[in-house]
Amino acid sequence: MTLDTSIGTHAEATRVLGALAAAYNTFKLYPSPLNQPAFDRALGIMGELGTRRLNFEVGPSGFLRGDEPLAADSDGVERLWKRLFIHEVDALTVVGEVSGPELVLLFEAFELDEKELRLEGGMQRHLAQEDVSGIQVSQRDLLNEDEDDAVEVLETEEDLNRLTSEEIAAQFMAMLAEQDPMSVARAFVEMYRNSIDAVRDDDFLAREETVKAFVDAFFMFDDRLTVSVIETLLEDPYDGVNQMFLDQFSGHDFAQIAGELGPSSQQSLIAYARVTAETANGTPEELLVLLQSADSVRAAREEVSEHIAEVLGGARDDIETSDDAFSNLIPLVTAKVDYFAVGLQVLRGLLTIEHRPDRFRRVVRIWTGRISLYIRRGKFRKAKEILVSITENPPYPAERKPIVVEAVDRLLSADLIDGLVAAIRDEEEGKAAVDLLATLGSTAIDTLIEHLAKEEDANKRRTLIDLVALAARTNPKPVLDHIHDERWYVVRNIATVLGKVGGSSVIGPLKVVLRHDDHRVRVEALRAAQPVMGKSAFDVIRSALSDSHERVRRAAIGLLRSSDLDEADEVLVEALGHSSLDVDERLRVVEALKKRDTPTTIAALESAAGKVAVGGTTRQVKAAAKKALETP
Repeated sequence: MTLDTSIGTHAEATRVLGALAAAYNTFKLYPSPLNQPAFDRALGIMGELGTRRLNFEVGPSGFLRGDEPLAADSDGVERLWKRLFIHEVDALTVVGEVSGPELVLLFEAFELDEKELRLEGGMQRHLAQEDVSGIQVSQRDLLNEDEDDAVEVLETEEDLNRLTSEEIAAQFMAMLAEQDPMSVARAFVEMYRNSIDAVRDDDFLAREETVKAFVDAFFMFDDRLTVSVIETLLEDPYDGVNQMFLDQFSGHDFAQIAGELGPSSQQSLIAYARVTAETANGTPEELLVLLQSADSVRAAREEVSEHIAEVLGGARDDIETSDDAFSNLIPLVTAKVDYFAVGLQVLRGLLTIEHRPDRFRRVVRIWTGRISLYIRRGKFRKAKEILVSITENPPYPAERKPIVVEAVDRLLSADLIDGLVAAIRDEEEGKAAVDLLATLGSTAIDTLIEHLAKEEDANKRRTLIDLVALAARTNPKPVLDHIHDERWYVVRNIATVLGKVGGSSVIGPLKVVLRHDDHRVRVEALRAAQPVMGKSAFDVIRSALSDSHERVRRAAIGLLRSSDLDEADEVLVEALGHSSLDVDERLRVVEALKKRDTPTTIAALESAAGKVAVGGTTRQVKAAAKKALETP
């Protein structure tokens, strides 16, 4: 079913949809959502519609407005879509006068069992019975589950209840206003444990993502709450679920918090670290950072090293110079240590010797975590060094390669992409970002292309296109693989990228895109043709003048008008008598001939102005040519 979506811009629709998703998140987080500021803000945004109506289609993969998808730039929007799709809602209409209680009734309906609701007549009938008028839905034909073509449910209950790290952090930070940090920490740990229990034992990816969401939320807490969470976990650090959380931290991470722990928690942390380090004497070097801050540890190391060097230097005269051991010791003590390089060597060593799959995955997570850290800091060269330290000349056996490849494939998150986009505006850092992207490989470019497909901000879209194009110049294949994508707007983006990449390798793919079924793609491919194909692009433009869609024909005329090449004059003169152009398009040709103002184009105008007019179209073209010649 396609609704009339003429009311409201695409940007407004995205904003209202985001507000509706935010209201649903608030409903999920709080027993009394009507009293929450976030819920009030969402209502205010929807209230800006006044009495207008805003329609959304609920498609098989997301929300739509007309033929164009609305970007699901948050998990909340995706969760909202899934609930509507599961309840077989075909379209959703938001009226600006929707009330808070009506939204609550809608969200309560989401929580009803879809089978039972179907037996009662579906979501549409249910909302009508509840007198909900500010939100209206239309329903797909309700299917009997015994039929062969029954709709497959696209999610599990655990998918519905899985919150983002931002949502988790917001929930527990809000609780701090009314409860002490330890009570909030215990509630956080309880929610974490329940979320892990809800994941199937064989779903390792979901388990890992759940742990990551809670750990990421942890780093958003203030100092009081982070200390309380660690102390709660350390009450039973060897519990499997607690250990999964604690294992995400290195000694350097704990160094920032260890000094704030109580005495019993400090002892528990040190004992835990000794056991997990699995050293013979139970005193791993990394435990040193639990005694002081990371900075003071390095300062202490340097001070001790300098003192030993002084002692050895003073003893030089008392020891025979032939003593090789002494001579070899002096440079080792006084040498500057490259901790970054040593760290990479340690990572390679761990990946070489670690044969247990779970511990190997943990080391890989530490490795990709360091890459992410340097990307967030804008240190792209360092991030690349960490990446290639493992991917080039891999230290692990071949059977472990899928684990590493999967970790790299999942490396680029939305916030890291934003960091790359911001960096490209700087000439030096931009080059480093592109080098990193090319090193990450085809999956990283695929991720960027998907991000580009969802990006609404025009400036970010342009920068993303530049970023993909720069990476594709090194390796165009990942971009070329998308020219047959079923989504027209993805192929349109690829056409723009091809125009920026240039070179003979993209001419063939660009010709394929020029024949695309959607005229919007053909227009973009036409604009890319001249930078890629040079003078031979005029054959393509000639063909475009006979295209079945007027926007393609008019784009061709516009390109001829603005071209710097003399060959454009000849094609424009031909177009003046082109039978496939309507009268408005031929008048545009006259304007283009006048603007170019070359001997060839002026001669063509004089010829058109002097012709005997036969028919209405010819008379209009003749009159326009005369006027063009008279205008200075």
